[in-house]
Amino acid sequence: MLSMPDLRAHVGAVADDRSDLPLKMALRQAETHLGHVRACIGLEQRAAHKLISDAEEGMDLTDGSAEALALLKRYAFRPSLEFPLSTWWGHDTSALSSDAWVETFTSALLGTRSCRSRRRMRTRGDAENGWVLFAPPRQAVRWSRYVASAPVNLSNAIDRAAYLYAATLILHPMTDGNGRLARCLALKTLNAEGLLAWPSIPLGPAIHARMEQNSRAIQLLCETGDWRAYFGHFRQVLSLAARLSIDLAADFVPAQYGSSSGGGTGPRPSSAGSSGAASASSSEAVRANSEARVS
Repeated sequence: MLSMPDLRAHVGAVADDRSDLPLKMALRQAETHLGHVRACIGLEQRAAHKLISDAEEGMDLTDGSAEALALLKRYAFRPSLEFPLSTWWGHDTSALSSDAWVETFTSALLGTRSCRSRRRMRTRGDAENGWVLFAPPRQAVRWSRYVASAPVNLSNAIDRAAYLYAATLILHPMTDGNGRLARCLALKTLNAEGLLAWPSIPLGPAIHARMEQNSRAIQLLCETGDWRAYFGHFRQVLSLAARLSIDLAADFVPAQYGSSSGGGTGPRPSSAGSSGAASASSSEAVRANSEARVS
């Protein structure tokens, strides 16, 4: 397994030469359809339910594994990730330097107590987000430093989000809730870079729906340091998450959020008439963009 310093050295060689326009359009459309940060509460649970229902009806967007479906079914019993995340949404990442804040935040995401992991006997384990080669404890305790000093050459916001997600998962700084903390950090990075005004994509269900692919991508990264391949995989996950948001927005956008100040109004679902058809047409068009191959 490569050490985190080695992985940082490898990421320094990745050039920013990707065209992300279709993906960025899909992220923006997902955000516009949901319209307000409060409409995002419970988004991961709704997305997980949709993935399970679609799989049962033969429209499977998962990798078809029993493990993926089992993970998606757990969302019904989890606290909403979006609610504690919304309390952090308007602030910068400086709080990450405080162990006490990170422990409180991760515990809120988890619904039970979590704290910084000071010792770990194993260096390999079956984490919720894939089969991970955990970094040794001496690196895990420096997680805040690695997060705060993400490689400056990663000017691409999506690459930065992917890097911080993977670094948190590999370093595994908490006793539990590392996957949820990593997803929040990725979403917050996209927010800070202007790609998301609020947590409007269900990143967790998109990751768990492709469980085997995620396992292979993380393991390959740990073993080879191939960030380019991992960044490409992360883009596929974001595309699926954006597609889920667009689909869900057609079924759920509380009317009271439509006129809230500071939130996008966006198209609203309609039970009949041309406005409903236009909204469906818009969703289909953007869904096609979200599925476009990212070079």
